[in-house]
Amino acid sequence: MIKPLPDIVQFLLLQEGLTETLNTLPRIFGDNQIPAKYNNGDEVVDVVIGDGPILLVSLRGGDIGFDSVTGLAQLQFECIAEKTSEAWAVYYALFDAIQDAKSGNILIAEINQFGQKSNYPETNWPVVITFGSALIREGVTS
Repeated sequence: MIKPLPDIVQFLLLQEGLTETLNTLPRIFGDNQIPAKYNNGDEVVDVVIGDGPILLVSLRGGDIGFDSVTGLAQLQFECIAEKTSEAWAVYYALFDAIQDAKSGNILIAEINQFGQKSNYPETNWPVVITFGSALIREGVTS
């Protein structure tokens, strides 16, 4: 079965330029909302924006191939930070990491629209929102 969201999140967690921009805590969440807590690798901790930027990835739909082992996932990315400049820095790092990328189950990925600045509704934190797509194939490992 094709699992686009976990595949994209795993791919993004392996992108050094992106994880460096997200500071030492690569907080990339595959959901459309900020979780209250997350596992930072050592323990379960509260999500605090002062600990560094956050990247939210959500699936907006897409197409499943006739062979049922490929799919074109439509994605939304929200680059959230304490300062507007930090949110834009995450967007630029995301763009560099994903544009024309290929790795593992990701046959090709790209950003489809330029980022747009807004504010995250619950917190009023700056956010840069963009959209992308990824062609994913089940069972590819390299």
